Amino acid sequence: MDPPLTPLYDSLTTNIPHPVMAFGSHPFPPETPLFPDAERVLDYLKDFASHFSLRPHIKFFARVTSITYAPKLNRHWLVQTSTNESYYFDLIMVCNGHYRVPRFPSVSGLSDWQDARKVLHSVYYRRPLPVYKKRPFLLLVTVPQAMICRIISTVTHPKSYSPVPVSRHALIQMDYIFVPV
Repeated sequence: MDPPLTPLYDSLTTNIPHPVMAFGSHPFPPETPLFPDAERVLDYLKDFASHFSLRPHIKFFARVTSITYAPKLNRHWLVQTSTNESYYFDLIMVCNGHYRVPRFPSVSGLSDWQDARKVLHSVYYRRPLPVYKKRPFLLLVTVPQAMICRIISTVTHPKSYSPVPVSRHALIQMDYIFVPV
């Protein structure tokens, strides 16, 4: 199954206060909650792009196909896109979205659970589901997934474990496993 385009789940909020993440020249609106949700951050970014007339400089639905270093040019980087356009830039930032593709820990026995389709990776998580109340499951959680763990723990079966060290013993006791990014 292909991963979703984003790992953002329904109740996700930022993990830092908005004054820290705002652009200095463009603060968030005063009524913004200290830790805004994804929709408010998106609105902020759209407003920022509009305020500074950036939209004409943003290329949507275009994949970068090549980046070539060209030190003899005034602008050092040649960028080519899937839309057959070329651009020259002084600076390149690579933002590869590595959290989009699920990674699983190397745990003996985990592949059996994957084959039985009883493993859910956090990249697919969107909201607590009724199955969480009905069947015990194990949450394998790292720091970024602590919020998901707290949300799910409010609706889980009483015998669910959250979080615990990964071990073969823990895998044997559970009906479902939720694996972090």
